[in-house]
This record gives sequence, structure tokens and C-alpha cells, in this order.
Amino acid sequence: MATKETSGEAKRIRATLRHFERRKNAAVAGSHLPTEVELLAGMPFLGADIQRDMQAFAERLMPRLQRQADHAPTLISQWSFIA
Repeated sequence: MATKETSGEAKRIRATLRHFERRKNAAVAGSHLPTEVELLAGMPFLGADIQRDMQAFAERLMPRLQRQADHAPTLISQWSFIA
């Protein structure tokens, strides 16, 4: 007979596997951009197309990089060893 702890752990594992399967199906359908961890775990690329995946990743990354670049002059001026 399984202990309460083992039973709870088994439920968490099943829930995690169901979650992964839902996200995997969404990735194949093109509605979920997998994370690097999910890709390493075997999830397919967005729409099962590496080029589409890379394009979506770049489109999501560019605004973040732009925001960081906008703050770079302020940060650099604060570094006394550069001046």
C-alpha cells in the first residue's frame, strides 16, 4: 500500500506530465512558444518549425533588449571607472 507521501508525489508527477502534454500540443498547434527548459525536455518547436520558433523568440526578445539599451547610457554614466 502506498504511503500518503508517495501518493501525493505520484499525483504531482501525473499533473506535471499532463501540463507538459498540454503545452506540447499547444506548441505543435503554434500557440505556445516553448521555453529552453521545455525544449531540452523534448518539447517540439513552435508549430513544429524551428524557423517559426526562432522568429517568435526574436520578436519577443527584441523589445526587452531595446528597453535595456535605452537604459544603458544612464547606467554607463554612473560607472565612475569609465569616466
